[in-house]
Amino acid sequence: MGISNGIGAFAGVSGFILEHLVAAQGNAVGWRISFLIAAGVDLTALITFALFAKGELQEWAKEEEPQQTMQDIVRRLYISVDYGRFRSVFRIDPVAGVQSAAEFPPLCK
Repeated sequence: MGISNGIGAFAGVSGFILEHLVAAQGNAVGWRISFLIAAGVDLTALITFALFAKGELQEWAKEEEPQQTMQDIVRRLYISVDYGRFRSVFRIDPVAGVQSAAEFPPLCK
């Protein structure tokens, strides 16, 4: 990836200089050569990337799935209904049912 980035960066730096030298003539042929050189450098970067890039998931990027049951997830589910000044908070618990905000005041602050 570093090589392809280097080639792409080289295209950006050298493109300005080449354009000034080639297109200084002021005719269409100079501009055509300038665009063909830029396209050639970009095509080289594309081919380099396509040949050497890998799409495999690296070991350091793998995350473990959290081991939670559906009951644990649902227990943490809170529903907040906000009507301007009036705010109601409810918690859904599969065992105890729906509880109002009065039953768990820490969320009402």
